[in-house]
Amino acid sequence: MNDTKKPKRNRPLTEEEWNAEKRSMETLDTFLAGRRILVMDVSLWEIGELGYTSKGSVIHVAREHDYYRRFTREEAAVFRFGVNVHEALHQVFTDFDTFNATAETIANPFEQEMFARIFNLIEDPAIENFAGQVVGGFALDALHFTIEKIYEEAQPVSGPQNHGQALEEYLEALIQFGDRGIVKGGFSSDTAREYFNRTAPIIYRAINEPDGAERVRLSLQVYQEAKALWAGQSSGKIKKRFEEVAGRYAKNRTVGSGKGKTPQKAEDARNGRRKKEMEAQSLKEDEALMRDAGLMPGGEEENGGKRVIRKNGGQNRDFSADKVFLEQNPDSPGGADADDTNDTDDTDDGPVFAYDPHIAEKFAEAMERYLLTGGAGDKPDDGTEKPESYSAVVWSQHRQFSGIKEKNIIPSADDIPDGGADILNAAAWITAPLVTQLKKIFMDDRGGKMYTQRGRISMKRAASGRTTTRMFERRILPGDKADMCLMLLLDLSGSMRGAKELQAKLAATVLCEAFAVLKIPVYCMGFQHIHGFDAYQTHFVRWKNTTEERMSILSARPDGNNLDSYSIRYATEVLRKRTEKHKLMCVISDGLPSHYFTGEDGIRENTAAIQGARASGAEVFGIAVDAGNTGTFTQMYGADHFISILRPNDLADRAADLIKTVVKDW
Repeated sequence: MNDTKKPKRNRPLTEEEWNAEKRSMETLDTFLAGRRILVMDVSLWEIGELGYTSKGSVIHVAREHDYYRRFTREEAAVFRFGVNVHEALHQVFTDFDTFNATAETIANPFEQEMFARIFNLIEDPAIENFAGQVVGGFALDALHFTIEKIYEEAQPVSGPQNHGQALEEYLEALIQFGDRGIVKGGFSSDTAREYFNRTAPIIYRAINEPDGAERVRLSLQVYQEAKALWAGQSSGKIKKRFEEVAGRYAKNRTVGSGKGKTPQKAEDARNGRRKKEMEAQSLKEDEALMRDAGLMPGGEEENGGKRVIRKNGGQNRDFSADKVFLEQNPDSPGGADADDTNDTDDTDDGPVFAYDPHIAEKFAEAMERYLLTGGAGDKPDDGTEKPESYSAVVWSQHRQFSGIKEKNIIPSADDIPDGGADILNAAAWITAPLVTQLKKIFMDDRGGKMYTQRGRISMKRAASGRTTTRMFERRILPGDKADMCLMLLLDLSGSMRGAKELQAKLAATVLCEAFAVLKIPVYCMGFQHIHGFDAYQTHFVRWKNTTEERMSILSARPDGNNLDSYSIRYATEVLRKRTEKHKLMCVISDGLPSHYFTGEDGIRENTAAIQGARASGAEVFGIAVDAGNTGTFTQMYGADHFISILRPNDLADRAADLIKTVVKDW
């Protein structure tokens, strides 16, 4: 992007300000996408990008960027939020499944990439077209603010950056046509104009098409028409040329999964300008053709002192794409309801979108409040239980722990290491089926009747004439299985690094997400021995199970050893104070207790701690993560009270089956 204004030098964002912005974005994005979305700064290898999405569950927005020097600090914050809204809309409306399947039909990887780029340039204005159906207020204003500001900086299509280059002029025109409906400065390349006129009606239709799969198919048509512009040229050079044009408008390919939401048909505020632009460029092409044929010098002829511009010029042109479009869109240029007047002026006639002129100041005030409150209840209330409150009890009741050094910490959700995106993406696929199965266990636990071979005679059954020995009925009382809480312990010792770490975080995240949907209280605590502390306990989710708490699980970093039995007894004390009828404890580990003990001694201590928890009224089960020897789990938990997870997809079915077994007698 080219700077046309004197750059401003704004004070960089503080960590607190950036974290507040990210939390506000994540709140909106998660609501829109229907799954947990993480917002992060751009990756080190993507420096220079304003925004993009990776892995379908992580939206990247540039925290600092040279482009922001055009704005005040307050305006830059609005611009960042608008970039984020655009990326989130892809997760709502884009049919990634159909796009990926269509791309796979293209054999050449380079051509697959070019199709992806063309698709994204068409999909961007399409999702913005439907934005008002899912967002409003500040979010919609921020999106419109971003669209307008990017277009204001756009150079004329025929400017020195592209002049005479057919591909570059075509791509820049396609972007401007989608973003504003006006092609700045017209074309200097007749070839670029020809391809624009050939594909613009298809693009127009795609932008206004609510069916995401149909938008993919229309984009494929545009790609098939346009690929002649780069045929036979170096793929590396074509990619670079494409990136230079797209980069001026912050256009990046977005990834994701699913078929996307189908919105209602909507009329884009830019459609009127798009219609005028298609008509204007078509007339200019006609004029050039007639001039080349010598039929109309200068493209004009006199008629009673008036200038007349003739259409088509008697040439045999192929308007097949236009014809199909016009038949399906009679109100479009050249259609049955088209206005006979022709405006060939290609100048910009002002902003398309109206947004609150005080948007920057209002957003700055909102962020100040967000900094004070933590936003949307994501921080615990002042009355939340302190994690240190059980240490003395555990020490006094179990002499083996006398003199132990303990540290309890509450982590931040802002320090997410590599791999967090993979965990969130996998969790999005696993949580929904787990919730479906858990609902059957906890929410469908209703009272009723059942027919038996003894009890009170059922007159209804006797009168039915049905031949059966089950002539008696018995009342079933509800088990109140949903009146429960879950204490989740996460092994963070050094042996849990690598694949085990990802599996353990995934299991903890999925369970916390699932129980949040069911509104069942959850506490999640990590345990390890580190930095001179025998029990280093990290308190991630603390009963409220807020978004911020769940996200903090991703910040866990395995290291050191572990004193499982201490943390199990600590968790038992936490559960003692809960008022729920049923209490459940789950330990996620690789089954290798250590620190102070040999392997066998550690297993015995863990077994004793588990039995103590059960004696206090809690049900305890284990999840073995990539454990080579599951015999350890059999010794500690019992054969029916643990599961072994080797692959992420095992989690939903196996965890549901295990929980069903554990709670069957409640």
